Amino acid sequence: MSQFALPSYVHAGDLHGALLFYSRVIANSDEEIICDATGLKFVDPIGLCLLAAASHKLAQGNTRLKLLNVQDGISGYLARMDLFKACGLEYDNNFKRHDQTHNLVEICVLDKRADVDPLAKRISDALVGRMPEYDPEAEPDEMTGRLPHESISSPLAYIFNELLENALTHGRRAGYRNAQAWVAAQYYPSKDLIRLAVLDNGCGFLESLRKHPDMGEESHLAATRLALLPRVTCNPDLEIAPHQTANQGIGLTVVRDIVSHSRGVMRLVSGDCLLKLSSAPRQYESRITPWQGVILSIEFKRDPLRGTNIRHIIQAIRGKSSPRGLRFE
Repeated sequence: MSQFALPSYVHAGDLHGALLFYSRVIANSDEEIICDATGLKFVDPIGLCLLAAASHKLAQGNTRLKLLNVQDGISGYLARMDLFKACGLEYDNNFKRHDQTHNLVEICVLDKRADVDPLAKRISDALVGRMPEYDPEAEPDEMTGRLPHESISSPLAYIFNELLENALTHGRRAGYRNAQAWVAAQYYPSKDLIRLAVLDNGCGFLESLRKHPDMGEESHLAATRLALLPRVTCNPDLEIAPHQTANQGIGLTVVRDIVSHSRGVMRLVSGDCLLKLSSAPRQYESRITPWQGVILSIEFKRDPLRGTNIRHIIQAIRGKSSPRGLRFE
């Protein structure tokens, strides 16, 4: 048996520390790993997903993960976000579960394509929230057939559908056919802040884009930068009609622009590369404890998001050239 002390804060703001803790835990082959949560004070969606992914990784080697000494205030939150369920841990669920569809997404483990659409819808509902003008009895617009709140939630669901689909298709290349994705989101009303985490244990950007003609040097940094460009796909030479690739290769690009418009922060990890992007013009990059797969963490204010014309962003990116000069109209 091995024992580790959980950091006091497991969150996106300290991905270096969170991934270092993750790597130390999964490096053990003991039958049981104890995580002492005595000092745990705060965990956000990225921390939740990393703990769930660690439990999954250990279980593959027949190692059990246990959380001990979780403080009452934290344990209720972890239970509400389904961390114990995702880790296969027993927990006395004695609280009443209220509907928080418009404020959070509990930890979801994605391993089937049939679950992509409903999960993308859940993400969009949690990010946008229940808008002030939302009316459950509203009639659809006669011209578009859309409900008022769908002008934001529908394009968001469209984009996250692509991102989740990519986690299961691109991520399952090069021998990672059983790759999964973990998703969680949380709205913090006191700061009007949304945090979302999507991470997978697939092949990562470098392996996925290794044969792309615009790859250049073979490094995790180069692959991550390339993945952020519009119209980049791991299958750049597929002969597919333009109308069949309306959203192919634009998911990360749209999310990057949404974050910029919403005065937020986007963190992207693949291999040993961490890219941090925000509304500021400067991009931050650094080496990090390697992660096998891709981690996407975003945070932004909900109010600016509601004022962002997401359809316009999507349409603008659709008209951009791919790195090879191709255009998809």
